[in-house]
Amino acid sequence: MPKVMGMVAPGRYSQRFIQMVSTMGFSTRVRKPDRWDWMRRNYIYLLGLLALIISVMVGALVIVHFQFGLDIWWISIKHPETAQYWGQLGDFIGGILNPLLSFCALIAVLYNLSLQREELALARKDARDAQDIQIKQSAIFKQQNFESVFFRLLEVHSSLSKSMRIRVGAGSNAKVYEGEDAFRHLELKYLGASYLEPNQYIPLDDQLKEVREKSQLFLDDHVGSVGHYYRNIYQILKYVDGFGSASFGAPNKPPVGMEVRRALRSYRSQRNYANILRAQLSSSEVSCLFLNCLAKQGDGLKFYVEKYSMLKTIERSVVGDNKGVCDLFNKLAYADYEEMDMLDIVSLIRSRYES
Repeated sequence: MPKVMGMVAPGRYSQRFIQMVSTMGFSTRVRKPDRWDWMRRNYIYLLGLLALIISVMVGALVIVHFQFGLDIWWISIKHPETAQYWGQLGDFIGGILNPLLSFCALIAVLYNLSLQREELALARKDARDAQDIQIKQSAIFKQQNFESVFFRLLEVHSSLSKSMRIRVGAGSNAKVYEGEDAFRHLELKYLGASYLEPNQYIPLDDQLKEVREKSQLFLDDHVGSVGHYYRNIYQILKYVDGFGSASFGAPNKPPVGMEVRRALRSYRSQRNYANILRAQLSSSEVSCLFLNCLAKQGDGLKFYVEKYSMLKTIERSVVGDNKGVCDLFNKLAYADYEEMDMLDIVSLIRSRYES
């Protein structure tokens, strides 16, 4: 086998790894394990083997001397009359050694407990790291699934926008508007009117009433054409608001405060996805969205339009300079994220949950 830096490379992949580490500026010299390393790893087994050998030797010598009457090799008993004191001497030595050996055994037990505690700590740390990795992987997997569905919904939205068809008139004089032209026609018909401009001779309440009537008429006249389109926008925003799950009406719903905190934690990410949807809308589509939300059927969509500032790109020249008309929506509907006050967001979300 080839050698790398004085160490035998175990295989082709190890060589590549060593070369990669070397290019990163790390040293690839690894100290070869020696006999002391092996003894440190197996010291407990060595101590047990040594104790077993000594015990066998002592037992064998005792049996040879007292059972077979043979003297112990290289030991000459010159004063057998002192043998009666051997037991006392053994008790004396045992009285000294037994506490020492017991203390050593206690130290060994405590040391083993310390090693076990370190191993348990490492095991708990590994378990926490594995759990954190699993949580992150699960979050990435959920986000990927969410984005997959979200972009498919955007494709459906684009298809519905292109297939929009408005028929005006009847018979041979009928005129058909398709796609962007259809939204532009609806915008001019229901928003390009003088009633949107401030007028000192007409009370504001009457102006707002007319705006609502025009909005309701817009939806009643063209619900067959625009109904599916705005229902799809509603489902997209609802999906974004739940970040892939149902946002409202879930069984055993937590208290309002908890729901508000959860909504605020994910609001920035949700808004980013809503911004992608808003970027797909033309100015005429945003104007028609303004009309749809003021109709009775558009109340649910109006909440999401306000929460995610879907009217931020609306042409004020189309809506008019009438502040009362603009105030039909929460100011968040026109705000940029940097201009928003979190208290306004909390108030809007809380009103939704408490309603």
